[in-house]
Amino acid sequence: MRFIDEDGSFIEVYEQETLTCDDFILIHKSAHPVSTVDEAVDVSRQYLQDAVESGHTVVHQYFHPVYARTDWDRPYTPPWLEGTLQAARELDVPAVGADSWVHFNDGRRQTAIDQVNWDQDSSCLSFRVATPERIDGLTITVPASHGDLRATNVQVDGMANDLHADDIQGKEYIFVVAPKGADRVQVSYS
Repeated sequence: MRFIDEDGSFIEVYEQETLTCDDFILIHKSAHPVSTVDEAVDVSRQYLQDAVESGHTVVHQYFHPVYARTDWDRPYTPPWLEGTLQAARELDVPAVGADSWVHFNDGRRQTAIDQVNWDQDSSCLSFRVATPERIDGLTITVPASHGDLRATNVQVDGMANDLHADDIQGKEYIFVVAPKGADRVQVSYS
């Protein structure tokens, strides 16, 4: 999320919401009951699994470096961090640095889908994806069905695109990969 100043202009400060933090999952600093390290790893694994399977979103957790110290009477968080990283590896979740994440989000915000057309006779959906520059990872979701019809073919600028379908919160979508944008995306249904 970007911030704005008093006159509504964007300022170059970004925020990514934190889902869990050692201050409230392992330490009693909130109304949340204190968890064991294993319970905290289970929470992290569930967030990651939900992001992969249904949310298709970022998972940001906060690990204070100070809690890696062993010379004081506080929780020791490296096992939680290590368990979370192991869960991310098992689920094939990539780790993205802050600069890459900001670049991706800025590009995604500037991306436009236009020239949308549904051809009833050929049962084809077509549209253009306009991007300011290459955006690695840019993926567009399109309904996998329309009425009784199912998506059978996807082309991006005349080239076949993998027809990968998945469920997002109870509705099936196909995923169209278009990191450079596209003058024409065409989805055929039958």
